[in-house]
This record gives sequence, structure tokens and C-alpha cells, in this order.
Amino acid sequence: MEAIFGGILSLALAQALQPFTALPPAQDGQHIPSLDIDNKNVTFEAQRGGHVSGAAGRIQYVQVAQGALAIYDKRSGALLRPPLALSTLFYAAAPSRALQTCAHLHQGPVSMLYDHLAERWMFAYHASQAPYLCLLVSAGANAAGRYHAHAIALHGADGDPALAMWRDAILLTFSIRTGGTRICSMNASAMAGAQPKLRCSELAASGVTAAAMAPNAAIKTGTPALLLALDFAAAGRGSALSLWRYDHANNRIAGLVKIPVAPFIAACTDIDAGICMPQPHAGALLPAHANRLAPRIIYDGRSLLLNHSVLLAHGQIGLRWYEIRDALGAPQVYQQGTQGTDGDNRWMGSIGIDKMGNIALGYAVASAATAATIRYTGRLHSDPPGRMQGEQTVVNGSGVQSTRVGLSQPAGMLALDPTDGCTFWYTQQYIQSSSASAWQSRVVSFKFRQCE
Repeated sequence: MEAIFGGILSLALAQALQPFTALPPAQDGQHIPSLDIDNKNVTFEAQRGGHVSGAAGRIQYVQVAQGALAIYDKRSGALLRPPLALSTLFYAAAPSRALQTCAHLHQGPVSMLYDHLAERWMFAYHASQAPYLCLLVSAGANAAGRYHAHAIALHGADGDPALAMWRDAILLTFSIRTGGTRICSMNASAMAGAQPKLRCSELAASGVTAAAMAPNAAIKTGTPALLLALDFAAAGRGSALSLWRYDHANNRIAGLVKIPVAPFIAACTDIDAGICMPQPHAGALLPAHANRLAPRIIYDGRSLLLNHSVLLAHGQIGLRWYEIRDALGAPQVYQQGTQGTDGDNRWMGSIGIDKMGNIALGYAVASAATAATIRYTGRLHSDPPGRMQGEQTVVNGSGVQSTRVGLSQPAGMLALDPTDGCTFWYTQQYIQSSSASAWQSRVVSFKFRQCE
């Protein structure tokens, strides 16, 4: 897909504040598309919390689109189970008012993960107009099997929860009504059976995201979790990342560390509203989600990978990505780059790293000339610092969304296959046919030839 321009800043101001421009791509052809799941039958409506995510487990690939669970065979891409609303899984649980709330009330975007250590799936969403976290934990690696259903009191939440897996804890972050971010942890060894207990702390900063452990990460038990956010020195402008370390065992957050990065400008001038991404013809402006880091931050024990949308010197929107080293000691930027050198815009990025240190980045692309499309790129660990290789197109869009409703959360998810540490699985939205709010989704897997 392609990112979209919506800033009103003059070119001179953009050039002055955005000196770190995208580098030419490195040599292409180092990655191998291996499976393309054309699941355009999974169509969802944006005004109902349009959001898509997915991950590979030991035996299946699971995608969640518009709150519906779809299960695919990893080898053939065959749909093993028609899409099933996650809320229906609460009907089978022991009846309680809280569980009935999760079953009946409208849900927001679903956060999901595959716990490769315990071989289980987790799905979480916030029940609308009710103070409950609705949590589903599978009894094993089979996503079509039995689930433990939990409805956990979640008072003060003002945003959709985001799950992240750590070595010995499951992390949960969400914004709160009084401002700031609440960070909670659940004991990873006590997720089945009895209802998990949340231990929570709060930060005054907004847009804080917990890093997730990569499947190949060598992280010791008790290692503090990593929390990150963009550091805006002025409205929409910044030159640093904020990092905190969360001692989840003792529920304590260590002091703030600021990591200097190349200056950036958020993709929209109104970063909170963030609706500035154009589409062809009479398409409505789309949200850029530029006021925070992209939801997936990955840590593999050595490198911390993250990205966000920025305004580029020539007016389009691109993706700034970072590789941070020594995150648990004296964190510093090992390399950084900006993806996007043409007239298209790139946003809703999702980044990952394989066991060899090769990096992949998937994203959406759109502009006044390009309908919402899905693309990805990547780089070998031996490529010149800060450079990605050429882009690969998963599917070109051919329609537009005609209204501004929905898409309140970033979509798309890149996940590393835990069985080989090499194969990336990526799902994202695109628009096949013009409508008021309907999007389609696609799944693709690929790997670098140099990863074995």
C-alpha cells in the first residue's frame, strides 16, 4: 500500500525540519514470496472498528479482521475454518454478567499474539460501554480448539488494549481517560484456568507501546520489559524516542531515557485527529495514525525494531524506521532510515527481524493517484546502514473509501514464523472496490534467501 500526503506545512519548513531523507534502495531480489493467500472473501466495514492482524503458530496461520477469526493452513493457504466472531466464544463459557458483556456488546479492534513458548493463542478487546477486558486464551496450539474466556475489570480505559509477549509475562498497554498510559502485566504461567490477575502502573506520557519478544529472542527470566513512545518537543515535531524499562515482577517503571534520532515531523499537522491521507478521485481522507509509534515493536535480545509515519521533504508521507541497540543498557540508534522516495505515501507500517538479523517492513500505500495498496520491503543484515531494498507489491488496490468513518486504529501486522525464525507473515488492508467503508485484506508470507 502507499502512504498519503495531508500536511499543510510549506516545503521550505518541511525541508528545514526533515533533513533525514530516504536513501536509494539497495539491490533488489533478495527475498522470496512463498505464499499469497487471496482472502478477499474476508471483507470488513471500517466504521465497525476496521482492523486486521495476524500471526503464524506452529501449525496454522490465524488472521483477525473486524473481530472475526479466520484460520489458514500454513502450507497451502487453505481456509480451515470460516471466519468466526470472537465474541461467540464467550457464549460457551460459564455464564456471568461480565462474560455476557463480552459476548453481546460491540467490540473494538482485537489485539492478538501467538505465545510460542506455551504454544497458545491470545486475543483481547475492550467491550464497548463497559469496563471489561475481554480475553481469550487457547488451550493449545490449535486455534480451532478450546478456549479459556476471561472478562477482567478494566476501569478508566480510553483506548483499545494492546497485547505484547515477554519472556515471563504478557503485557497490556492502553490509554486512560485521565491522560497518559496504563501498563499492565499478567503472569505468563498462570494464563489458563483461573482468571489472570493484572498488575498495573501508569505513565503520564501518551502513545506508549510495549515491545514484544521475537520468537528467536534470547531473553532471561526477569528481564525488564521495554516501553517506548515518540518524544514530541513541539506539536508534531521531534528528534528523540522515549524509553522506559518496566520491572513487571515488582510492577515498577524505571526512569525515562531519551534516545536521540534524526529530526521528524508527524505525518499530519493535526496529529491527534490525524486525518490527512488522500485517495484517488473523490475518496475521503484517511487517518495517518502519526501521533504514536506503529503498534508492533520487536525486540530480539540484541536489536529493538520500530517505525512510525513522518512527513517527508517533498510533501509525501513515509515511514521512519529504527534499529536500537543496547536497549537494556545505554540505548542508541544503530541505524535508521526513511522509506518513501516517490510521489506515493506509505503508512501503517509493521516491522520485524529474522534470526539472521535481516529486517522486513510491510505497509500500506496510497495517494491521490494510487488506490490503497499493500507492499513490503526488507534489507539484509549486510546491506548498507539505513537502506531498504526495492519494494514488492502484494496486491494493488482499485477502489476508494468514500467516507471518513472508521479506521480508528492502525491496521496490518508482520509476524515472524516461530517454527523456522526466517519466514515473515504479513497481513494488511487494501480497497478492491469503491464503497462507503468496506476494505479487503490479504496475507502473504516471504523469507530472505540468506536465512536458513
